Amino acid sequence: MSHSIPKRIYPVLFAAFMLFAPAPVHPADLEDLVSSGAISIDTSLDASSPFVVRQKINLSVIIKSPVELTRETRIEYANLPGLVSQGEDDPLRFRREGDLFTYTAELALYPLEEGRHELPGHRVRLVSQDPATSLKSEAWAVSPATTFEVVLPAALQSDDFFVTTASLTVTEEIDLPAGERLSVGDAFERSIYLVVQDVPAMLMPDIVIDDVDGLKIYRHTPEISDVYRPREKVNQTHKEQRLTYIVEKEGAYRLPAMEFVWWNLSEETRIVERIDEHAFQVGVPVESAIEEDTEHSTSTGFKEEHIRLAIVLIGIFFLLIVVLRLLSRYRETLLRWFHQLNQTNRKHLRKRYLESVERRSYAEAVECLYKALSMSARPDLQQILDGQDELRGTLEQLFQLAFAAPDATYSVLDRAKAARLFDAILKAKPSRKSTGRFSFSMSLNE
Repeated sequence: MSHSIPKRIYPVLFAAFMLFAPAPVHPADLEDLVSSGAISIDTSLDASSPFVVRQKINLSVIIKSPVELTRETRIEYANLPGLVSQGEDDPLRFRREGDLFTYTAELALYPLEEGRHELPGHRVRLVSQDPATSLKSEAWAVSPATTFEVVLPAALQSDDFFVTTASLTVTEEIDLPAGERLSVGDAFERSIYLVVQDVPAMLMPDIVIDDVDGLKIYRHTPEISDVYRPREKVNQTHKEQRLTYIVEKEGAYRLPAMEFVWWNLSEETRIVERIDEHAFQVGVPVESAIEEDTEHSTSTGFKEEHIRLAIVLIGIFFLLIVVLRLLSRYRETLLRWFHQLNQTNRKHLRKRYLESVERRSYAEAVECLYKALSMSARPDLQQILDGQDELRGTLEQLFQLAFAAPDATYSVLDRAKAARLFDAILKAKPSRKSTGRFSFSMSLNE
């Protein structure tokens, strides 16, 4: 026996189905979810303020909805004066927690100025779709405003540019030949690498290369790339600056040093990374360099010798001043002592002269006369000759006997000196016998 449902009950069943079936979600219903708070939107920062100028700040916009949202859901970020932002076009991240769907968008902010920053709310376009009917619903919402403080550390006050990060490294590669000299027309390459953590390309420090007279510099376009390290969950920005140098003339060159200032967020301190300068010669041989060093050393030694000589001369000058002052002070005493000494010498010479004449030792007599003359005192000669009239008349004979005597000490006496002695004696006692002087001269020349 078969049982069949009467056709009259179908309308009743259809009416019951339509009565108890869930209604499709329409745009007005999605807006109701927003207005009722069923869909919540919140914002948060990854750390508490104050932040440092140019520090990366992660701003998160979190959407929680009881219905699933489509990829058309977007966030229209508000205008952010004084801030550099990155990540506006990144898609929302999705996860499900029980009956709620959570969507997260992250925006990286880099404040360029210190002070209090107030971020207005961001407009959020919410879109959902009914999988059964493919009907879409749409609603708009606004995220809460955000406020935070930004400071500039005192250590950075005088720096024109710096980078705020947890890590910055600078390296260099240069193919200058070590120990060799370059020639005009030679070229060499140089590359400078910067690696900075969580800093966008627009905030990377510039690699400034100054011109150098005599070197032509080709600056290649900087290469910038981003590398995400998932284990550390950090983003690294790499910047490479390649340079080509061509030598145009000889000389000594220096590539100046470079410095990169950054603020270490981990240690909260200012750090300066440095690339040292490079010095090299073009067209100057090693021998010339050695000669230059030698000349420098010689010049230095010469200067030192001059300094020592100047010190000695100054010492002699002061010693001479002291001696002159002593002489001036004791002049009378010295003259009196010198006069006494001369008197003693005169007496001794006169005694020797008389004894030598008495012994007929004419050579010794001439010696006494010569010594008396060397004392530059004609009165001495006069005193020696006083009382010797018989000898004064025979001076020529005295000299002739002195040169002819067998014991003549002055047998090799300079005739010119003897002539001067004779003239001095004649001046000591003038004589009118010019023939005697002439005959004496003749006898000396014979």
